[in-house]
Amino acid sequence: MNVFNQFEIPRISSEEIWKAYEDHEDGDARLYKKLFQGKFCFDHAGQRWYKFSEHFWTEDLVGEAMENVEHVIRLYFEEAKNQGRLKLAAVQKNDEKAKNFHETRERLLIKRVGALQAVRRKSSVVLLAGVGLTP
Repeated sequence: MNVFNQFEIPRISSEEIWKAYEDHEDGDARLYKKLFQGKFCFDHAGQRWYKFSEHFWTEDLVGEAMENVEHVIRLYFEEAKNQGRLKLAAVQKNDEKAKNFHETRERLLIKRVGALQAVRRKSSVVLLAGVGLTP
């Protein structure tokens, strides 16, 4: 389910995405929190996720909190595409240093996309995000 049909998608810059990449799972969780602050929250006492449903909070009974890691994956994928465009621009300008820089970032971001598709990594991100995600 796409929760962004109900909410505005926050703008996240290339710099924020790259900083999140550099911070590994903590960074992935920071992106998740930025995307879902006010939309999902974790009840530590009850060990349950809740989703904001128009005017009140309801328990996440179908695992949407975990499913929404897909939005973090999409951020990394879109940034990888951006790095690919920058790489091509560098090739057109015969700028080998910039080409290598953007090519490396593109490759690393695609690798992160793959890592985030593993259940273990998704679980870690959701767990870390739940630590600071409040209504």
